[in-house]
Amino acid sequence: MAANIAETALSTMVQGINAQVSSQLLEEISEQAGRLKEEIASALRELEETLPLENLRDLISPIQPERVLDLANPLTYEIIKVHEAGDLANSPVAFITLIWIGSILGAVVLYLSGKDRKYKDQADQVKFYLLQSILPFIYGIVGAYIAAWYSTWIFGFSYASFHQMALYLALAITSFIVMIFATLRFFGLPSLAIYIILMFFSMPALQLPREMMQTSTVNICIPYPSASFGDGLRDLLFYSHSLWNSYSWILVGILHGQCSLFRKYH
Repeated sequence: MAANIAETALSTMVQGINAQVSSQLLEEISEQAGRLKEEIASALRELEETLPLENLRDLISPIQPERVLDLANPLTYEIIKVHEAGDLANSPVAFITLIWIGSILGAVVLYLSGKDRKYKDQADQVKFYLLQSILPFIYGIVGAYIAAWYSTWIFGFSYASFHQMALYLALAITSFIVMIFATLRFFGLPSLAIYIILMFFSMPALQLPREMMQTSTVNICIPYPSASFGDGLRDLLFYSHSLWNSYSWILVGILHGQCSLFRKYH
């Protein structure tokens, strides 16, 4: 969106400069042609030529026909797009809703599987907690590869590295599951409304160019985990093409922080 706005602005600006320069050139050529015609007319009068002087202005053309187009558009320009998005321009927005809903469902399943669960002994409890800690990673990897594959099939997306894309989605899904699951463990199922509200009211804000919004608007309207995911996905697809970027480490930090909190709680 920001690139399209900038391209339209640049094109309009060049068109305006073209019109102004063209008008100035034509005005200057017209003045020079008028002076030239007066000088020729004076010379013909002195020579007493029989050429009709009233037709002299029509016989002298101030502009050569092959130069008319050059004067109409004296400036030429070319817009070169760097880090061109192509068909993947809307991929961060397309993925964020899918990843967010999938993470909520995974966290709810984990929470309900352990709610009011009776354990035979402490070993059984440790075994269940260990399984509960591993499942988000398995769920994230499987879900990420399915999502990446479906995106190539349904949306026709094509990635420079399919596996890097899938692994980044797996990191995001796992981080979001653990974050939502930790919230559910502390505050119960009603706290799920927080993440549902974030999904419905904050996701559209991710489509807006961040550079054209006020800092306070960005901090208030755009949820931090979602913004990190979207920015990291853009960096992966359009800039560094590397799985490990600054935004990936933010997701790792979210995952590590929530896991540490969860272990402390247990």
